[in-house]
Amino acid sequence: MINTKTAGVNPMNISEIHPNFNVATPEAGIQELLRSILIRTNLIPGIRYRIGWRGLKDSSHGMEAWTARIDGLPGIFGISFERNDLKNDLQTGRFALYYFPSPEEELIERLSVKAGIQAQQQDYLEKVRDFLRHPEFQGMFFIGSVRLMVKSGGKQLMLELESMTRQIVISKNGITLPAGDEGVELVPPDGIDQDFPAFDTAYRFFRVLAASLTFNLGEPPVFLDCYQSPGPEYVSDAATGLCHQVESSRAEMRSVCLGFGLVEAKRDPTNTKENKGKFRLLNSLSEGETVPKEYVDELWWEAHRIGNFSAESGELSGIDNRPQLILVTGFLGSGKTSFLQHFIEYQGQMNRFTAVIQNEIGEVGLDAKLLDQGYAVTEMDEGCVCCTLVGNLKAAVNGILKEYRPDFIILETTGLANPFNLLDELDELKEILRFDSVTTLVDGLNIEESLDRYNTAVNQVKASDLIILNKVDLLDSESIKRITRILRHLNPGAPIINSSYGDVNPALLFDPGLTNRSTCQGEGPNNTKASDCGCHNHYHNSEDHHHHSHMSDDLSALKIDFSNAVDKDRLIGALSEIPQSVYRIKGVIDLQQYDYPMLVQFVGGRYEISRYPDADFNERYLIVIGQDLTDSFSGKSFKSSLEVV
Repeated sequence: MINTKTAGVNPMNISEIHPNFNVATPEAGIQELLRSILIRTNLIPGIRYRIGWRGLKDSSHGMEAWTARIDGLPGIFGISFERNDLKNDLQTGRFALYYFPSPEEELIERLSVKAGIQAQQQDYLEKVRDFLRHPEFQGMFFIGSVRLMVKSGGKQLMLELESMTRQIVISKNGITLPAGDEGVELVPPDGIDQDFPAFDTAYRFFRVLAASLTFNLGEPPVFLDCYQSPGPEYVSDAATGLCHQVESSRAEMRSVCLGFGLVEAKRDPTNTKENKGKFRLLNSLSEGETVPKEYVDELWWEAHRIGNFSAESGELSGIDNRPQLILVTGFLGSGKTSFLQHFIEYQGQMNRFTAVIQNEIGEVGLDAKLLDQGYAVTEMDEGCVCCTLVGNLKAAVNGILKEYRPDFIILETTGLANPFNLLDELDELKEILRFDSVTTLVDGLNIEESLDRYNTAVNQVKASDLIILNKVDLLDSESIKRITRILRHLNPGAPIINSSYGDVNPALLFDPGLTNRSTCQGEGPNNTKASDCGCHNHYHNSEDHHHHSHMSDDLSALKIDFSNAVDKDRLIGALSEIPQSVYRIKGVIDLQQYDYPMLVQFVGGRYEISRYPDADFNERYLIVIGQDLTDSFSGKSFKSSLEVV
């Protein structure tokens, strides 16, 4: 065991994580504690990315369960509550840990033949998302156990991972795939059916969970305890349907345990009946020992220093913590509420939190009632946006940021609002928000009449950075062309995206992250069609929604790789000449003026260049997203314009 500071100097209080933790109901308390750790970390933009989370979904069904993605692995982890043990004054919650590899992942080959077959089925991901309902299925992907332990009084907390270095399953009878007269032998008798690196895989999840715990407690672990002992391997007998374990010289049981709060005596290293001398004890740091090399750089030692950074301190942390602000406007009946429903659903599936500020004319905000109550909706005072909202927006934003840490803040104006009245006030919020765009929904059926009769409708189009021409499913091709010409005349610079039911692809329009599409199927890394990319396919899997295919929009994503640094002034000049068919550019490149990678983001004629938080990120590229890029934009010419001769 390694002590990292003197015992009792900084007594931990579990209420820092879960203020209502109830030691009188330990089973519920332990599950609620895990939930608090996961949610508190994942609701903070930038923080969860820095720690390593890439997605989180509540999969509870009678007991606590979650599915999660983490940095560096394409598959999905599952964690579920198993049982609670109370011994003396120590409450221990045991959670089963699973890993469901991506069907294309190499790790799938290390699992059993049966598990590999399951991973190729059409309902594989559906079962993963709801794995508690499929006990036999989930058992094929079990990789270890996580224990969350709390001392009575909540002054000491421990997090432990226990897993096998290799999960070895021997098939006594062998496995033959029926084919022809004799079949195809997949595993010979007494051959290895499964040899999975369980501990290494489980440890990837554990380190992210441990860093989340450090972040929430605001202090690092005070001790590290590790052990390993001989582990079993398993023999499967197809004739009896039974599986029994035998001693193994090829596999070990490994454990890593972190302790927070008050530290008591070290584990007794003597050979007792319980440990039989199998534990590898690590001495106290106070006695001159250091953290083992394999653990010295773990984020769990430093995650408490990340903190809840404001926009001003974001540069120090390497994280731009400002939520992304999108002003959504559009004349009455244009489809703003439908657009919001699709947008929030998508961001929720991507584990991103969206806050909505709505303003309605009259005493009751009807649209707020149409949106799911799980969203944070702040309705402004009675009155139109141009007189009531101006002056109150900053207060509304500060109120949201005080209680939540959203990834996006959507300001949805009333259909009669002039967005020009808000632009000055939006500029005043740049220290706490990262302005994305004025996005205007246009009712394709009625826009011509609205433009003729109402100056507000005209101003909404003129103020746009992005125009969504909605209800195109109700228009013929000639009408779409005519309306597009009218909108282009009023606003020559804004991209125009066709949609039905307010359904557009948020991954292409508003995604704050970097999606390297070079791995997608399509035309290759330098001309990847968005319609070929599977990154948003899950968004269109509900029979309850009307769907508009983005393939018909001629949307495409072009990836431009950079091997050398470019000049900042040349980049700014090139961005100022981007054609209107390009509506977003994002990526990481090196600029000659800086010795660290820079994040480049461009939308609607606006650009932002800032320090990229991950200094170890090795790829350098820009992704250009737009319509008809093959005809209107040359990635080769754009790249050459940035190069210094």
